Amino acid sequence: DAVDDERDRALGRLVEFFKGRDVREAVAGYRQIDLDAELSGARMALSAAGLEVTIERPSDALEPAADALLGWILREGVTNVVRHSDGTRCSIRIRARDGEVALEIVDDGHGSRRAGPGPASPSGSGLAGIRERVEAAGGRMEAGPPAEGGFRLLAVVPAIASQGGSA
Repeated sequence: DAVDDERDRALGRLVEFFKGRDVREAVAGYRQIDLDAELSGARMALSAAGLEVTIERPSDALEPAADALLGWILREGVTNVVRHSDGTRCSIRIRARDGEVALEIVDDGHGSRRAGPGPASPSGSGLAGIRERVEAAGGRMEAGPPAEGGFRLLAVVPAIASQGGSA
């Protein structure tokens, strides 16, 4: 009937609109990412998943592009912890030093069972996306299981991230 036809046309328009777009951005409403808000969300998500959470963050404000980039990386990293770690603890540490800002997320879960100690290849789209954005901003990323087990994500970006890294 006419209602079903209109619904199908509207659904088709939505599918076309979202093709090639990052679904997470679409769902988030394209809002500006804020590191402090993402830290609060990370604490809630990790706690709701049953993980003990520790967060260390310097009180200094970050330049807006670096703040947004680290907020996005945090969101992706915490999503991976919740989905894949099966751990009991997660620590998030942010450090600013020598013109760089580092974000480290470490959990005590099973980590990547396909990789040994040391850097892992970014086989998932989340890690690949993080690597792309970090490198576009002039930074570097490490991801993989540390010797003591679990999983560690480290992203280091310039304190003043390029706009290309904050999209």
